[in-house]
Amino acid sequence: MDRLAIELLDEIFILACTDGGYTGSSLSLVSKHIRAVSRTARFHTVAIHSRNSKQVSRFYAYLVRERARSSEGVTPRVRHLLLASAVPETSPPPMEGPWTKASSIEYKRRIFAATAQRGSEQVCGAFKADRTKFLEDVQAVMQLLSPDLYTLTLVHCHRHEQQPEHRLPERFEVPGGFPRLRELTIAGPEPAFALPAAGGEGASECMFPSMARLHIVLLAKMARPTLDLARWADRAPALTHLRVSDIADDSYHESAMEALQDGLGSKAVTARLKQVVVRPRCPTMYWGRFTTPPTAYSPHMARLDEICWSTPVATVLFPPTKPMKERDWEVRLKSDWRDRVLGRLGCWDVAEKEYERS
Repeated sequence: MDRLAIELLDEIFILACTDGGYTGSSLSLVSKHIRAVSRTARFHTVAIHSRNSKQVSRFYAYLVRERARSSEGVTPRVRHLLLASAVPETSPPPMEGPWTKASSIEYKRRIFAATAQRGSEQVCGAFKADRTKFLEDVQAVMQLLSPDLYTLTLVHCHRHEQQPEHRLPERFEVPGGFPRLRELTIAGPEPAFALPAAGGEGASECMFPSMARLHIVLLAKMARPTLDLARWADRAPALTHLRVSDIADDSYHESAMEALQDGLGSKAVTARLKQVVVRPRCPTMYWGRFTTPPTAYSPHMARLDEICWSTPVATVLFPPTKPMKERDWEVRLKSDWRDRVLGRLGCWDVAEKEYERS
């Protein structure tokens, strides 16, 4: 390895570092030479999705330190980023008594609220401080990486029902936007992306000038799902591929259904679109039975079918498939994200195998 050209090693390491950070971390432990040579490739893909809320802060400090050590022309740059919500280290104590699986979402919400309220004043203060620090760290990471990103996946999954989560910020202040971003996936509440005031330093005309693919997953356990395709058409003038997943038949998703219908019926939205993929949420299943009978779910599918047929864009409507919980989406989205990093189709694969792995 010591005899190979640095340029060749760099290309090899970039091809190897596609798993979100594990391979890059391993390369840094091989030797001082490999650690130095792989400095740029180690940050090619980064996935921050552990339960530890301190991971974002540690990654930011480590990246800043590595950039300071690098020589001119070999600055480490993150091209592919997956960022998920975190479970705080200073979460309130759990409820007394044994924990049993809830039979409804409402029951889980009551347990979540009761758990949060049972914390002492000191614990709740530490929780708020931990959350404030987490949001600041996420903002700092996003501002640092936004000029270089090619793909970005944001996941707000309520993965742990017994503990509150640190959700990602509701608003990202990103000077200069995402000039190189080609693909964006958002699972959960959609954050606002803000540019500096017009004429200010780093101002740009739009947030995502190069983005061609957008995947929105309407996960909404703790917040009503939002969908505004007209706004995305303004943010991303180069958008050609759109996917909307996990759209349900309940009143909670009614506004999203109307937004989907209005968006796909608008010429401003569909003018540049080449493909639209819609994946409805399967009726929830408990104890082997669907809570939504087929007679009630059929109108939902009929409405989606009508929306898809009425748009001039080539549209793929998947049938309801295997039910997925919010925490399952994180695993699925990470797999799709890695597929895209490797040049595969990922969530844009509309072949029959989509039905098998959904």
